[in-house]
Amino acid sequence: MTTLHRPTGLAATFSRSVFRGEDVCAVAGLPVHGAGPHPHFNDAIWDFTGVIGLPRYLARHARILSFTEILNAQWRELAKEFILARLAPDHHAVRELAHAYRTPVQVATVHGRLTVLAGWLNWLTDQGWMISGRSPSSTAPPTWNFARRYGTSTAS
Repeated sequence: MTTLHRPTGLAATFSRSVFRGEDVCAVAGLPVHGAGPHPHFNDAIWDFTGVIGLPRYLARHARILSFTEILNAQWRELAKEFILARLAPDHHAVRELAHAYRTPVQVATVHGRLTVLAGWLNWLTDQGWMISGRSPSSTAPPTWNFARRYGTSTAS
């Protein structure tokens, strides 16, 4: 089983994503007014208020995605990748994924997904779970922890 390693220093906590430095609107094919904001993947807040063609009913706060509500930097990175993959399923890195969604979603949709995702990822952080899939208090594989916690067997 392969697990991700925990960052050991400040430099390791910065983005290692395939989307690092990308202009979110350009990747997702969202046209922006010339002077409008152009959010980049590394930004903590993605402001889509300058995007042309968003529905008029979409409130201003729903056009801004704030990843700052996710407490753990590793989970925040994961959330950004998920949201950008949903906005731009034709990106070369997403296209390679076997079970990735193939239909792009709207800004309003990812705003709702982020709200739910932030709550769940913060709950995982509160429970002590890290990106490696292991509880910090255990060295057992995650499947074993699941079986022990819920009384089920994962062995075939």
